[in-house]
Amino acid sequence: MLLEPSPSSHSKEVFDSILTGRSYENAMLYHVEPPVSQAITPVTYMWRPSQIPKRRDEEKGGDGIGTDRPVSDRDYVDFRKLWVWIHASSFTEGYAILKVACQKQMNETGVSVDCLSLEGQLAKLEIFGPKASHLLQKTLHPATSSSEDPSIFKKCSMEKAEVKNVADPYKEENVSSGAILALFVIDPRLILNSPRDDSTLSFETTKTEPTESLKTTTNTEAETFPEVFNCLWDANSELNPPEEENMLCWEKHQSRMDSFCLDDPAADVPKVSSRLRSSRSCPLLLLKHKKLGNAPTGWSLILPLSWIKVFWNAFVSKGAHAIGQREKRWVSCDDGLPFFPSDFPDCKAYSSFTLSEAADLEEKAQRRPPAIRPFRIPIPPPWNSIHVTRSIGESSNQKLTSNGTNGVEISSSGGNLFDGIVARTSDSLTSFLQTFTSDNLLLFPHNTSKPNLMKTLEEDDKKVRAQIHQSSKKLCLVRVLLHAFKEGSFEEGAVVCAPTLADISLLKSSCGEGEEGRVTMPQSSVSSYFQEQPSGSWELNVSEDTLTEQSHRWPIGFVTTGFVRGSKKPAAEAFCDAVLLGRLRDEQWRDKDVKRRKKQIYVLVRNLRSCAFRLALATIVLELQESCDVHCF
Repeated sequence: MLLEPSPSSHSKEVFDSILTGRSYENAMLYHVEPPVSQAITPVTYMWRPSQIPKRRDEEKGGDGIGTDRPVSDRDYVDFRKLWVWIHASSFTEGYAILKVACQKQMNETGVSVDCLSLEGQLAKLEIFGPKASHLLQKTLHPATSSSEDPSIFKKCSMEKAEVKNVADPYKEENVSSGAILALFVIDPRLILNSPRDDSTLSFETTKTEPTESLKTTTNTEAETFPEVFNCLWDANSELNPPEEENMLCWEKHQSRMDSFCLDDPAADVPKVSSRLRSSRSCPLLLLKHKKLGNAPTGWSLILPLSWIKVFWNAFVSKGAHAIGQREKRWVSCDDGLPFFPSDFPDCKAYSSFTLSEAADLEEKAQRRPPAIRPFRIPIPPPWNSIHVTRSIGESSNQKLTSNGTNGVEISSSGGNLFDGIVARTSDSLTSFLQTFTSDNLLLFPHNTSKPNLMKTLEEDDKKVRAQIHQSSKKLCLVRVLLHAFKEGSFEEGAVVCAPTLADISLLKSSCGEGEEGRVTMPQSSVSSYFQEQPSGSWELNVSEDTLTEQSHRWPIGFVTTGFVRGSKKPAAEAFCDAVLLGRLRDEQWRDKDVKRRKKQIYVLVRNLRSCAFRLALATIVLELQESCDVHCF
């Protein structure tokens, strides 16, 4: 098992914050079995709050991970506990890998390591948007000694409660990015909002001071609410469910009758189900989302599964809009973030997702008359067809627009759909590039927006090149953001192709809508660009016809998330081969002045049922950010 990036790859301050449970981190989970490293899923992991455990070999440079003895944190003594949150579509696979890794660790070190599933006990709610902090302020109120009193409705109605404005502790400037806050909050059904001001409480509560820092907030809450950790972190502890709705409605009815000095002799105490002791306060953990580009401010709430309905209804009634996976994917694409599993082609969950989608589309197509039935397209995309383009470019006597092969067979049934890796960190891309020693390519695995790097390019006119072996058959895909140069809308599954310099010049200077100002392929060749074989596999087809051969453009990647309709900044997400992108940049930068060079790379994009190639600008995500590309919605 491997987490990328690993906790030790962060700075000492961030590393200590993760180990002591003050913050969480995101990483990609891999199953390492030489010579293959299988990507599983992006995960969120966090340690149970405690002091950094002192190892016996601490003075010898130990990293503080994997202590073999209990650690003490004030009022409790416990072994270290680690939560790993796995996406539902990869839970079975990820959980099995974690159990194998724990067993292997026990066999090698003799230290007891258990792996337990919390499925069915805890759940997570995600809230994001410009008003997320205000929504939390209106809904989450710290529990007090009177919060568990069943007569709270009566007290609120009979007595003139003092209304106080509560300071907003959830503002972005008050809480550090990636912070973990522990809270005991009142059942939101007990909070009666004032019709004049929905930011007030109908009963007296203590004022919460704004958070000064991540460290201060976490330590204070750990001292004030140790029950939060006992309830949520202990897998075997009993999590009390919320009070039943009929009991709360009866109490509310009684308080209204008492306010009018009326008696209801027929009103009996409602019967409640014979279940565990209910509660009127809920323990939860608040996780502040990391700030990534233009992504909206967001929070994740970890709470008992039995409380999900209560808080869901409370958030919706206070103005939150419930969205599904489709809308969440739109938001993710609009902010330039990957979405699991559609933007993780190296995971098995992606294969299952796309094959299920292909079956649904095929079923819909079969319901239409044969005369108007659309021709079949490869779903999922034939990623291994990129190997053909790589082999064509490796020949010194051939260009990417020449015909060098009649096709390569691509399997479209389960498993990995390509032979290679997806580089999601700068270190992984750099390591891949450093294993080869010939062909010079312009790639910038680290942040190309750094002033010193651009200054070096302008002053010295030196190219920062990665060494990649020409005969390598292993693909290395990187995520890119595609923006249409002038026009065009890119759909999911569209093929990204390598343009010639003549294509770029024509599409940049063209102002008309005629055929002379477009790059197209014959309509008869659209359905045969990828051909399906009787075995169910797909192959890239290049016709021997002269006209078709001249209009053929070689694939270098595929779009995984298309344009979001109605977006003010439409962009598509695609995965392209790093080697081919480097060659295109080298070709497009050649004989150009340094100041005229664009960081983006010109590519052609064609929807699979269209004959027109559209010019687009491709931006490599790992060149925009230094750390990694594993943060997803």
